Amino acid sequence: MRVNDKNRGWDDDGVTYLLEQIRNEWWELCDVIDGDLGVDVIIGECGDVANYALMLADVVRHRWRWGRPYPWHKTARGWEQADE
Repeated sequence: MRVNDKNRGWDDDGVTYLLEQIRNEWWELCDVIDGDLGVDVIIGECGDVANYALMLADVVRHRWRWGRPYPWHKTARGWEQADE
């Protein structure tokens, strides 16, 4: 996550946004594995997936602590936020 230290942070990012980023990074990881682009590129994409997963965990933990547990729910259309 140190690579992204210059960014503003993720406390205000919604759960839906972070889930979308995890999905996007996952597909990028699949592409570089399929493309045989080398170990360093694969490791970099693994880091991207992991970073977004950690951001999501941090947001959920922070919201749980402040009495706003799980501000999203699964619908037929996908993940939707209850009230953010």
